[in-house]
Amino acid sequence: MGHFTRREVIGICTLIAAGYPMSKIFASDQKSILGGYPVTAEILKEAYIAELTAHEHYNGYCLKAIEEDYPNLAYFFRAF
Repeated sequence: MGHFTRREVIGICTLIAAGYPMSKIFASDQKSILGGYPVTAEILKEAYIAELTAHEHYNGYCLKAIEEDYPNLAYFFRAF
């Protein structure tokens, strides 16, 4: 228990990536979703930007690992 196969990790990542365009759609109608919570909306925007930055960093680490011929580390960073 607690062990995931490579196929399961890729499947989970695919599901997360598939949900990304939907987040854009929901974010465009932010007033109806968040109502009168401007502080919450601002915090969510900041968190979203932080996640995008982390994603870019992990992609960079992955590319560097591939470049230096560390496929296992590249897979690890790609999973994140």
